[in-house]
Amino acid sequence: MKLSQKLADFHTEVNASVPYIAANATRLQVSGTKVTSIQIGLTDYNNKYNTYITPATHTEQSVKDIHDSYDILHPEMQALKQTLKHNKDITLTGADYSAIQIHEDASRRNHIPAPTEAPVNTITKQTHLVVYFFTHEPAATNATARALPDDVGKIGRKLAVVAATAAPPADAAYVHINDTGSTHYHLTFDPTQEGMKGYLITWYKSPTGEAGPPSAPLVFTII
Repeated sequence: MKLSQKLADFHTEVNASVPYIAANATRLQVSGTKVTSIQIGLTDYNNKYNTYITPATHTEQSVKDIHDSYDILHPEMQALKQTLKHNKDITLTGADYSAIQIHEDASRRNHIPAPTEAPVNTITKQTHLVVYFFTHEPAATNATARALPDDVGKIGRKLAVVAATAAPPADAAYVHINDTGSTHYHLTFDPTQEGMKGYLITWYKSPTGEAGPPSAPLVFTII
């Protein structure tokens, strides 16, 4: 069973952005019709995604179904982001850019210095070839918290996967993976990596791209 990280990242994104848009629809001037449409799309995507990532129901049909759902919801969300970004009648906040994951043009940003605190990573759930993470401030203990710290725009991430008996990897063994605007996310792994060890390092990035100090590696076994 091979899972797509693209689909996993989109799952993380829309489960943060769609509820946020719905809660702020009036201020963002998003119509009730559009809110209903993306909520229906999210429900469909989640149902098909859960079927897709479950080993017992991971079939050719479930793979086709989740890609079909992605091909409907993804362009709708991208178009909505562009509408919000270019709507001159609203002023987007830093929280809007982060929660909805709207790309902010560098020329329009004021410089924000790098965060000074390193995040902490914990595992909230683990299933076959899928690991769910929560990246948070050291003082945060509530695993349901979803907001990024003030003046943090993204979470930078890098990952190393090594044999179960191997020594901790050197820095050169880590591969950078896409930044995320969500504190809760999951990574998917290849069947050939089952039984191996993963090492995840994260860091906070300011909205203007300044990187803060890295976290300690979080070590886990891929099951």
